[in-house]
Order: sequence, then structure tokens, then C-alpha cells
Amino acid sequence: MICAEEHYYKLLEVFGENVIASEMDLKGKITYVSNAFCEVSGYTREELMGQKYSILRHPDMPESLFEELWSTINSLKTFKAEIKNRKKNGGYFWVDATISPMLDEFDNIIGYTAIRHDITTQKELEIVNYEHKKLIDTFAKYVIASSTDLKGNITYVSDAFCEISGYTKDELMGKPHSIVRHPDMPKTLYKKLWDTIEKDKEFFGEIKNKTKAGNAYWVNVNIRADYDQQGKKVGYSAIRTDISDKKELEEKNAALEKKLKEQKTSKK
Repeated sequence: MICAEEHYYKLLEVFGENVIASEMDLKGKITYVSNAFCEVSGYTREELMGQKYSILRHPDMPESLFEELWSTINSLKTFKAEIKNRKKNGGYFWVDATISPMLDEFDNIIGYTAIRHDITTQKELEIVNYEHKKLIDTFAKYVIASSTDLKGNITYVSDAFCEISGYTKDELMGKPHSIVRHPDMPKTLYKKLWDTIEKDKEFFGEIKNKTKAGNAYWVNVNIRADYDQQGKKVGYSAIRTDISDKKELEEKNAALEKKLKEQKTSKK
């Protein structure tokens, strides 16, 4: 049977191996670090003992945070924050830190103790999500994109799609994509389009569309099928490039050539 003292020391051992803990004196010098602290920081216990805790300070963290930290714990309060620290090798790790003053029997501060939870993965995920959101926002702003279900009903439109078509997202969602079809475009083109994408092939083409106001705009379009995680086809996505200026120039050149031919014919 394990005696109370043995049980206590076993708990301390488990604590040291799994909890990122440290203590420091009134001047901020380290007086204790757990094994888990050494593991995450990359320092040995010998390298840390007696050092200022600022040995781990990462330059990304603002000075104001540490001013708040010291002001809080010197007021006999507990300080909590997410802190980015620097490893011995120059890398970093994030912790959710709880720092409290240690008091003697007369309530005098004799040092400080800190317990931390490693949240590096969580913070890295937040950064990835933030960068991903920025990328999506940029895509939506500048890329004329849309998605439809298998019947051609709109399930997504980018901001750029709304901008060029003159419709709001609310006006487009759930509507057939033919809402922007221009009457100048032959039905044979759309038959070819559907024949292509229903065979799981990509469709490329130049299409004249109609804005909400009835004006025309041209796009160079690429349409492909979308699949869910099980590989089942669930709809279609399209990326477009505005080629209205190019088509307008082509039409002007064609009109000019026609006029010149007519003039030559009239002179004969």
C-alpha cells in the first residue's frame, strides 16, 4: 500500500511531467521550473534557474502586456493572458498563462507562481483560419465566381459576381443561373455546356451575359463539377474573367471592317 508521502511525491512527479509550471522571486528571477516547462521551452533546468523570466520573452509581445502583468500580480491579484514565448532555438510557443503572487503568513509577497497550458496548435490554427479568411475575402472581391446545384440553381456567388451583374446575393441565391443569360447567346452553346459538364469534363468558353439593368457583359468562363467527400457530384462551379472591353474592341473592329468592305463595294 502506498503511504500518503509516496502518493504526494508521485503526484508531484506527474505534475512536473505534464504541467508547464514555474516560480520566480520578487525580481522576476526563476526559482523553479517543471520538466514540462523545460520540454516546451527547449532549455534545461540548469540554464533557466536564476535567469530573469524575460529570457523567454518574444519580441512580438507588446511591452504594455508585461506592464499590466506586473501591475496585476503586485496588487495581489491573478493575471491571466495568452502569451507568445520564445524557445531556446528561436522558435516560439503560445501558452494560456495564469500568474499569481505567493504570500507568506503575513500576506507579504515572496514570489510568483505561474501555470500554463500549451495553446500553440490552437493559435496556429487561428492564424491559418485568419489567412484563409483573408484569401476567401480577396477571392470574393475580385473573382467572378458562382456555384450551382445539379439543376443549375445558384448556391453561391462572389461579391465580384454581384458587382458585374448588378444583382444582390439575396436576389441570386436559389435562382436558375439563366437569370443572367443574354438573348444573343444561341441555345446550342448552352446545350454544349451542359453536355460537357454532365460528362464530368470542364467547359471553357466566351459567354455574353445580361445585367439586372439589361446591359450586356462578356466573360471568359471555366465550369467544372463539384463533388462531396464521398465523391458524389453535388453541383458545378464557375470562374469567370471579364472580357467586355476585349469583345467591345472586337465588335468595333468588325464593324469598321464591314464598313470598309461596303465602301469598296459601292465604288465598283
